[in-house]
Amino acid sequence: MSKIYLFFGEEKYDLDLAVEKIKKGFDKLEVGLNLFYVTNDNLDELSTLCDEVTFFGSKKLIIIKDTKLKFNVDLISSADDDVTFVIIEDSVDKRLSEYKKLSKIAQITEFKHLDEKQIVTYIMTILKKYDIKISKEDAEYMQSICGEEKSNIVNELQKLVIYLGKSSIVTKDVIEKICSK
Repeated sequence: MSKIYLFFGEEKYDLDLAVEKIKKGFDKLEVGLNLFYVTNDNLDELSTLCDEVTFFGSKKLIIIKDTKLKFNVDLISSADDDVTFVIIEDSVDKRLSEYKKLSKIAQITEFKHLDEKQIVTYIMTILKKYDIKISKEDAEYMQSICGEEKSNIVNELQKLVIYLGKSSIVTKDVIEKICSK
């Protein structure tokens, strides 16, 4: 049986990281050779892609995106072992028969936004890895400035690390100077 992943949720940063991790498991991905994207626009090609032999007998990655699970799940469940499927949706209706079938054969991961408390903890944890200190109050202030999008928070943390270097302290003044709203 092939490898099947269903990723969905609002937190696009972590979702994209998970997809990139799967892509790294392939030698040389080339669109049209061993990497294929399926959307509502070309959903009718899914059957052919599942059956086609890849060039040079390599493994194949098929990314199915934004279809609202409106495809034949049996088709991907019966695909060869050398085919990996990554299904990406913004949200899923867990009452759909397609979802219920996938829940039996796929690794399903929901990527949720972090709440404010989790973001503050994340900020403190990441800075600690770089031996940079930040008070809980300043981490809360940074979260209020940077918002809830993890990709933005990561970018702002990178800027802080570059600006401060190791063994530094983040203050409200530094956050106001470096971080974008």
